[in-house]
Amino acid sequence: MDLAKQECEPVNVRAWLFRCVRFRALNMAGQDARRRKHHEAAASQTGMWFQDDLDASLRAEELTRVLHELNEHQREIVVARIWGELTFEEIASLVSSSTSAVHRQYHAALNAMQDRLSTQQSRTTS
Repeated sequence: MDLAKQECEPVNVRAWLFRCVRFRALNMAGQDARRRKHHEAAASQTGMWFQDDLDASLRAEELTRVLHELNEHQREIVVARIWGELTFEEIASLVSSSTSAVHRQYHAALNAMQDRLSTQQSRTTS
């Protein structure tokens, strides 16, 4: 597609195509590295949310219920980030908001979910 968009054909089409593929691969590798770094940072900040050994009391039904208690905007951000694996920049574009606002909403949603789950767990243990 990029070749078709060129105003004039490159002198060496084959070399131009290799260059395009190389740059795309480098961009994708950078995106993956940033995504992994961001996920690791989020995991260390949110504690139990991203650990494999979640307590048995945190069943999928509870998480789904708590997710549905969020407002629609926050729920869309959480779903896009966790299950859609979108970056905050991509989500900002999706919801027509700034990256920083999306980041704040994401963390506010996770904190709200964690608070609701903690409240529920304390009720069931009391």
